[in-house]
Amino acid sequence: MQIRSFIALPLPEETAVKFFEVAETFCNIEHFQQIRWLPPENCHLTLAFLGDVEEMRLERLARNLGQNLADKPVGTLHFCEVSPFPFNARPKVIAALAEATEWLKNLQSSCVKAARKSGIELDRRRFVPHVTLARMNGRKRNTSGLPPLFLKLKSLSKRWFSTKASFTLKVPNITSWKFSP
Repeated sequence: MQIRSFIALPLPEETAVKFFEVAETFCNIEHFQQIRWLPPENCHLTLAFLGDVEEMRLERLARNLGQNLADKPVGTLHFCEVSPFPFNARPKVIAALAEATEWLKNLQSSCVKAARKSGIELDRRRFVPHVTLARMNGRKRNTSGLPPLFLKLKSLSKRWFSTKASFTLKVPNITSWKFSP
């Protein structure tokens, strides 16, 4: 049996709540109906998207992650804005963007190596650390009306994050998240 999977850093509840306080400020924005906010308990920073993976390989991955991450230092995540993502004409989500620090890039690289060592093939994508807060409703998406919304999002989020929201995450918080297709 295959399970749609990814490796992620779950966020502390207080951080998720802070992100959704930002989201509440967007509730009265024109085109808001085009956005579907995710519940705060789903907040996580994806380190590696694995796709559909056999359960046996996930068990191997858990062991390899334990070995690869055993001696990793504690690090800090810094979030600086809420923005449409990906950065193109048809963004799919609204995300809280994290700085790609050396600590975070090394952590992500260790997760990718553990996945490959477990026999899991990954797409080669540039790592853009982010937490998805909302999804754009594809059927209702009207790109001609969205740019002002996104400019407003960026403006509001820069004010909100003028002092960067940061917190410390310990490596044992890394988990392999699974969900059924």
